[in-house]
Amino acid sequence: MANTNCFLKMLRLIKYLEDDYSGTAEELAAEINVSRRTLFRYLDELRDSGAEIEYSKSLNSYSLKNNFNFFEDFFKSAI
Repeated sequence: MANTNCFLKMLRLIKYLEDDYSGTAEELAAEINVSRRTLFRYLDELRDSGAEIEYSKSLNSYSLKNNFNFFEDFFKSAI
């Protein structure tokens, strides 16, 4: 059950990142219902998988800068 919950939170995180206005780390963590530290672990895991994630100080927001395919990466690592 915990893996399913993590998977769903990662999907929500990616959706926020794709929308180009996710908010600050605190706001984004609250939106996906995780701690700030867990958010940073998720962001690091996505980056390690090839996602280019940037933070804009002027917008106070994180965004996804490449065409990252979470499903493709997830299923490759599951095999």
